[in-house]
Amino acid sequence: MKIAIFSDNFYPEISGISDSIVLIAKELAKKGHQINFYVPRYGHKDFLISKLEPAELKINSNIKIFRLPSLPYPLAPTKQGRLVLPFLHSFSDIKEFNPDIIYTQDFFGAGFEAFLISKILKKPLVGTNHTPITEFLKYSPIKLKWLNNLTSKYVSWYYNQCLLVTAPSQSILTEMKKYGLATTNFPLSNPIDLSNFNPVNTERKNELKKKFNFSSYTILYTGRLGEEKNIDIIIRALAIVKKNFPTAMLAITGHGSAENNLRKLTRELDLENNIKFLGFVESETFAQIYQASDIFTIMSGAETQCMSMMQAMATGLPVIGANAWGVPEYIQADNGYIVELGDFKMLAEKISYLFNNPDVGKRLGANGLDFVKDFSPEKIINRWEKILQNEINKRKLKLSIVIPAYNEESHLPKCLESTLEEVKKMPDREIEIIVVNNASTDHTREIILSYPGVKLVDEPIKGLPMARQAGFMASTGDIIANIDSDTVMMPGWINKVFSEFENNENLAALSGPYIYYDRSQKANMAIWAIYYFPAYLIHLINHHVFKIGAILQGGNFILRRSHLEKVGGFNTKIEFYGEDADIARRIQKVGLVKFSFLLPMPTSARRLAKEGIVATAVKYILNYFSIVILKKPFKYHYTYVGESKETDKTEEEK
Repeated sequence: MKIAIFSDNFYPEISGISDSIVLIAKELAKKGHQINFYVPRYGHKDFLISKLEPAELKINSNIKIFRLPSLPYPLAPTKQGRLVLPFLHSFSDIKEFNPDIIYTQDFFGAGFEAFLISKILKKPLVGTNHTPITEFLKYSPIKLKWLNNLTSKYVSWYYNQCLLVTAPSQSILTEMKKYGLATTNFPLSNPIDLSNFNPVNTERKNELKKKFNFSSYTILYTGRLGEEKNIDIIIRALAIVKKNFPTAMLAITGHGSAENNLRKLTRELDLENNIKFLGFVESETFAQIYQASDIFTIMSGAETQCMSMMQAMATGLPVIGANAWGVPEYIQADNGYIVELGDFKMLAEKISYLFNNPDVGKRLGANGLDFVKDFSPEKIINRWEKILQNEINKRKLKLSIVIPAYNEESHLPKCLESTLEEVKKMPDREIEIIVVNNASTDHTREIILSYPGVKLVDEPIKGLPMARQAGFMASTGDIIANIDSDTVMMPGWINKVFSEFENNENLAALSGPYIYYDRSQKANMAIWAIYYFPAYLIHLINHHVFKIGAILQGGNFILRRSHLEKVGGFNTKIEFYGEDADIARRIQKVGLVKFSFLLPMPTSARRLAKEGIVATAVKYILNYFSIVILKKPFKYHYTYVGESKETDKTEEEK
């Protein structure tokens, strides 16, 4: 798979979203999938905040990172937030990448660019919402109820543009449904990195406590220091716990906009010797801080899952969390405690109980460790791989290529070889080739049988629509490509066909012009000027204005099976002239007919050589208008131009 991931949060910004999507991409890349990130461009200062060198993140050779123009967002709690300008800066890169699916993480900035790109390139869009927007709006400087409702409705509208939506907890999806979320949705945990976060024995824990100067009663909080995290509740609880456990400590990692206020509260409560503000720490040290701690607490009112809490479970720590959003969905009765949001006295009581009963803490920690194993990268990524592949497969159509052949022993091999060559380039696609032997008297049938994988259909009643109908009836594809025995398929033709039909469910028929491979470029230009350009103008008028007909080039047209069935298949009463005009006239009533100059088909000019360019053009034009207006060909007489001798059919023979 080729997956384009859009996010407003990414390295070097310290963010659970960033960590999650990087881990997802890393695991998918290990499986051979290609991932392109489309994320904000950060400034030098943002790297300094995270104590990182200003260099691009290197993950895997299958992962590329494309930076989008962005502006600083000063209200972001991390002080690193960026506001992406959705000016389609990624368009050229993503068009060249040609992803199978677009995966969006946010609903503004980069997320809106993902939405625009998916519409323009007609790519499937899936999304994850990590953010309970109603909680973050509480901290907005503009507190207007109607604006909050409008923003919430926008979020649900945005994710309704996705084929499916996930969230780390059911609570956020329930909230989104209140504001109109209707698309397929279900909760799906973020992956938890279990490789670095794991329990240690008592001896190792004591070593790490000594390394970080932690006490035997250490409470841990890790994450962003934002107002919505309610870290002040933990600090107030510590002040109560300290009365019975004077050496109790609170270790805080991370940075954010609330840090100054938290330090001030620490001083006011005389807890400066009991609280360690550790700031940003390296990944290896980060895991050791968990291992050196005894209890993990999270009092945030805006957590859809809380990755740091899950990492604490992976380390074997008992956890205490607030009864808000996704936290209660992950803290079970046997792995931690839930306290009401803002209740620092109850929090202090639970902490003190665990300090007094270390065996209970060990039991809760062991159960948490068992619980969190269900969210390992391997298990979550396997689910994501199936989800994304399923959405891609839903759009993948099966193609049947039908080739009528009457005495085509001379041209058919070249046609089949070029077609088989193109099919080989697409091993992940379902494509069948059907050749209809239409009462041939030469070696056409033997030639068909000599090509493995080519399906032979015998149709003894001669006539082009009769052969096309026989091929259609024998086919199993969702789309039916109709080419002729003297055509030579161009590279990329099949890929273009799939792209057009999979990106437009209303497309009933697609066609393109001929290029005569046995005529000069000058002659081909003259033919396009005399026939195709006027024909295209007629197509636009008849199909889009009067809605009475359309243009399909016989020998280079593709029909959607469901639409062809609606109009009853091919008209087998017609033997040759007008067969393409007739099917175009009927199928345009049930769907869109597109004629594209970007879908040419090389073919022989044997009919032009025998009848002349102008005479042939006039004959086709007369038959076209006769079919459109009178619903029957202008004339039935046609000249056989194959290899064997054949007398011209006459009106009397009809």
